[in-house]
Amino acid sequence: MNKQGMEILDDPELVWIAIQEASQAHREAELTEIAISLFGQLGEARAEISRLRAGLRTSVQAVSSRNAADL
Repeated sequence: MNKQGMEILDDPELVWIAIQEASQAHREAELTEIAISLFGQLGEARAEISRLRAGLRTSVQAVSSRNAADL
């Protein structure tokens, strides 16, 4: 996907416009590229959420341990 295509993927509204235009013009290859890119972004987002959750759990456990030690 070209640079302009990657910029479109950063704006959800533009993604939907690109999908609608490609589907109306029967540009299946472009639709496939968009879908693959979005699927990759979804995987990255899920990995980031997992990382953040793990960090939050660690922080909560550390605070709980400090609070228990203070009692």
